[in-house]
Amino acid sequence: MSAVPACATPPLRARSLGELLEEGAGVLRSGLGASREAPRRESALLLRAATGMSAADLLARRHEPVRSSDAVRFREWIEARARGVPLQHLTGCAQFHEIELRIEPGVFIPRPETELLAERVLSEARDGACILDLCTGTGAIALAIAQALAAKNVAAQVYAGDRDAAAVDLARRNALQLRLAGRVDIRESDLGGAFADLAGTVDLLVANPPYIDPACAATLPFDVRCGDPPHALFAPEGGTGFHRRIAGEGRTLLRSGGFLFLEIGDDQGARVKAILEEIGYEDVRILPDLAGRDRIARGRWSPSTPSS
Repeated sequence: MSAVPACATPPLRARSLGELLEEGAGVLRSGLGASREAPRRESALLLRAATGMSAADLLARRHEPVRSSDAVRFREWIEARARGVPLQHLTGCAQFHEIELRIEPGVFIPRPETELLAERVLSEARDGACILDLCTGTGAIALAIAQALAAKNVAAQVYAGDRDAAAVDLARRNALQLRLAGRVDIRESDLGGAFADLAGTVDLLVANPPYIDPACAATLPFDVRCGDPPHALFAPEGGTGFHRRIAGEGRTLLRSGGFLFLEIGDDQGARVKAILEEIGYEDVRILPDLAGRDRIARGRWSPSTPSS
């Protein structure tokens, strides 16, 4: 009697794009941080990043099998995201205004609400304007402004600074990637320290500085606590210390009639308004975000304003 051949274990069927998408969403639903808020959307973003597909491709080809290497990468990212690793650290990028930025751990991740700050500056930018962005991080505000002005053929001098060397390096690489290196001068600088050559010439001074009260650290969303460096989050004076410093330096940097724009916490409007008025800014306004919360402080430096 002939021997019965051993039964080999059949290979696992390759998972389709649609199946992996749902699998990832299921893991994220029980994850940490914001991954639970939009699990299917985040699963789709990670699947697109793992496979290199567009949103349209993912939809049209959802029944096709996924290469094993892509599936392994996707599952690793899903598990990391479920542990609270920021989505942008996994994909390596973030959309901001009309540009895509490279994102790396150790540098503050730009948020969508800060796009309003860039929009406010753009609304005041005129041909030949000198614009300075402090606490630039990834370069988000400065690069978004430079890109938008270039698209409108508006000539402007755009400068950006950050005290953190890693942030400056990343911002410069983002400028190169966006072909904006010749349009934005990025310097390592403790606030305005490296921009003495611009004294009295800046038309628009903008910053999204650290503005979280250190006493509130435990109340921050999980993703913020785990994803952003503390030096980019916390500020003295209950979160308004950097607003005071930047406003003070603005007296030297801004030309007569120049504007200062600062992002603020939603409970800081009255305090920052008082700081700007105390320093001598005129026409100080607190501007809301799309949800109606205080988000931006704006002040004008007047030629009649005392300098002390």
